[in-house]
Amino acid sequence: MDNLLNIEDLLQTRRRRRELENKTRKVQALRKLVQCTSCRLRCAMCGCRVDSGDMKTSGFEDLEFVLCESCRTDFDDYKAAFEKKRVSECFWHNKEWMALWSSWIGYQRSIRGFIDSEEFKQLMNSFCR
Repeated sequence: MDNLLNIEDLLQTRRRRRELENKTRKVQALRKLVQCTSCRLRCAMCGCRVDSGDMKTSGFEDLEFVLCESCRTDFDDYKAAFEKKRVSECFWHNKEWMALWSSWIGYQRSIRGFIDSEEFKQLMNSFCR
């Protein structure tokens, strides 16, 4: 009788393994999201590769990010319009364009807030050992 397998133990082991694999996949996806969003070699807005000579950071209030030359120019226009320093001559710089940049900055702020959260740090410490 000692040679018989307990089917309940076998099913429970498989269930735990599947749960661990599922959790690992979720953590890896989250880690990729955070790494790619924070990549200093790509433009934070459009994602194109940024050459080391063009690696200038731009900032807005408490945020700092790398933008390619094109996005940096557009961002500078947004920042000037936001701070009411100058009105853009570009006809497409309308309220929807302002909302686009505003939403993107909100997204960047949310990502940074999540990265700085104790729960995220705890998660990365437990899975990156």
